[in-house]
Order: sequence, then C-alpha cells, then structure tokens
Amino acid sequence: MSQTFQAHALEKNYLLHGFEDLELSTQSLIKTAIKKGIQVNVIDSEDNLIELKHNSHKELIKSANMTSLDSQASYFLMDNKSATKYVLDRENIFTPKGEKFKNFEQAVRYYTLLNKSAMVIKPQNTNYGLGITIFNTFPDKNHYISALNEAFKHDKTVLIEEFVEGTELRFYVQNNKVLAVCERQPAHVIGDGLHTIDQLIAFENQHPYRGIKHLAPLTQIQKGESEKLTLLEQGFDFSSVPEKGVKVYLRRNSNVSSGGIAIDRSDQVHADFIEIAEKTASVMQATFCGVDIIIQNYQMPISKSNQYAVLEANYNPMMSLHLFPAVGKARPLANKALELLFPELNKK
Repeated sequence: MSQTFQAHALEKNYLLHGFEDLELSTQSLIKTAIKKGIQVNVIDSEDNLIELKHNSHKELIKSANMTSLDSQASYFLMDNKSATKYVLDRENIFTPKGEKFKNFEQAVRYYTLLNKSAMVIKPQNTNYGLGITIFNTFPDKNHYISALNEAFKHDKTVLIEEFVEGTELRFYVQNNKVLAVCERQPAHVIGDGLHTIDQLIAFENQHPYRGIKHLAPLTQIQKGESEKLTLLEQGFDFSSVPEKGVKVYLRRNSNVSSGGIAIDRSDQVHADFIEIAEKTASVMQATFCGVDIIIQNYQMPISKSNQYAVLEANYNPMMSLHLFPAVGKARPLANKALELLFPELNKK
C-alpha cells in the first residue's frame, strides 16, 4: 500500500519513524526527499521500491540509487566479476589475475598448479561479500576445498584470484564523480585474555548499531563456514581465548554486510586513485557505482601499476556506509542523488 508522509514523521535517531522496515540508505533518501518537499510513496517496503514525486515529475527508485539513470546492461556487467575484469583490463585498469571455473572437480585439481601464494576464492556473481574466502597465506587443500564449496553455494561459476596486499577502499561514484571514500575493515574482535571468541562476538553483536543487514548501520557478526575458515587460518576456533589486545579476524573480505566497519577516508586519498575510480565507473557506464580498490598506499601517487588493483565495481552502492562510518566524518549522499534525479529543484 502506498502512502505519503510529511516532515514531522522524522526521528532523531538513525531510524526514520514509519519507514523502519526499509534499508537505511532508502530511509536516508526518503528523509532528505521529505525535507525538500518531494512526495514519497512506498510501493513495496520489502523490496525497497519507492516512488518520488515533485509536481508532475515522478521517479521510481529501488534501494536508494537503482534508478532509470542506469541501464540493465550496466547492472549485468557489474554483477559479472569476470566481465568487469575483462572490460577494465582492456582499458589498462589493473585488476587481480586469476582463473574461473564452472566445474568443482576442475577447481579442486587446479590446486596443484597454484604457485603457493595467497589467494581469493569467490563466486563470479556476488554481492555483500557472500561466498568469498580470502587466504592471505597459501591454504592447505582441505581449507581450499571448503572455500570452493562455500563459493559454489552462491554461483555456478567461481573465480580463483591472486591476493593483492593493501588497504581496501570503497569509492562512491555518482555521475562519474567520487563523492565519498571509506576504508572497510573486516569483521573482527579484540581479545581480552578472558573470554572465548564466541563470547567476544556475542558482546560485539550487542552494540546498538548492529542489527540485520541494511536495517542497521552495522551488521551482526556471523559464525558460519567463512568465519570458521578465517579463524582456522589464524590458529583459532570459536572456543579459543585470544590474549589481551590480539585482533582476531572473522572474515578477510571487508564488507560491512558481513560484519565489517567503515572508516571515512574521503579527504586523505590521493587524486590518482580518485581518477581510477571515476574512470572505472565511466567504463561500466554507471551513473551510481561503488568501486572497490585495494591500494598499497592510498595517500601517495601511482608510480607502478601493481600498487593498486580494482577488485570490483558495484551497482547499488551502499549510501549508509558513508553516512554511518565507525570512524570519521559522515558523508550524506542522499542530497546529491536527489539533485541529480530532480534537477529542477536546484534552480530554486
């Protein structure tokens, strides 16, 4: 059922009264739209599908920034990690080297051909970090097979790529311009010498900002197969009691959707990497794009091609990631989105 809401419906905390069942990026867009005098109709809250209306101008929007400004072909290109790598490589944008497999047994046999180095195993088509396992040292075969099993749960095609060392940054690009940058750190707990990792996860998950993915600023840390593998790689399991001050990773991939945190780096990134992110979005022909780049030193200029790698380009980049960073300045992005969607309001 569709409804129109007025500005008095706004709440002071991170949830927007009357819209609590929509994901946070959509709530932020709605809140900003109401302030601008734009009518808001919720078409399907479960699917985060809304309609915005100003006079006779209407816009249908899904999940805050999936709009008519991006083509379906662009979505499919970004959803397919192999296709993304192909298009970026031919534009001389560096991406991790790797192979793709449609057959589980072939992927298992590939283990003997690997060069005993760190690697990433992930589904070809994935979002929110699902099915991704990162080994920052060469895994034993059992762990390798477990990671393949996890990846094949999420797609029929799996990529095995080199692990690129550095800091992973998410660049939020709108209309070929970077509007915000954040460092994403993987899900982790800090040992106190007293409690098990299982207990430390429970304590961390009590944080008021942690909840169900996209309905809270931070996502609950999980205890699935990927977390188990990451602990084993460090010599731990859920019953281990890490020493005080020891940082224990639950995931290697840094998605906030899998329990990680964001740190704002918008004012610290060198212009060379801003240019790479903007070029990536342009190659993807994406109006709204989240570009993930791993960088050895993001404050220094690019002098060698192997100082960075574009990991992927994402349609529907999470706006709330930049609105609720764990550290640093909040970067509200909803206003910029509405300025693009309703240019007539900019003339007032």
